[in-house]
Amino acid sequence: MIDAYRHSGLDLPLVVVGDAPYASKYKERLRAMAPPGVLFAGYVFGSGYAELESNALLYIQAKEVGGTAPALVEARGRGVSIIANDAPAHREVLGDAGAYYARNLLRT
Repeated sequence: MIDAYRHSGLDLPLVVVGDAPYASKYKERLRAMAPPGVLFAGYVFGSGYAELESNALLYIQAKEVGGTAPALVEARGRGVSIIANDAPAHREVLGDAGAYYARNLLRT
């Protein structure tokens, strides 16, 4: 997401929500590659998360593992435009109500 944002030329913030408490090197790498405009919010729950998601221009579901993501269901329920990686669980939630990108598109 961060690399795509860098190349997008958008003049809008990218808010990355979530954390990986046991992956400090990975987080350092993400912060180092992030251009201005990328905000790392960390964990956000409850009303704060609802406010972020409700005011988002676009929700990007980048998760690749596991089943149905509650955040994806919530984003759909809030009517946010969604782009998700093309995982079966995401298609089950979105059907044709979202856009998809190839799961291996961002791998290097």
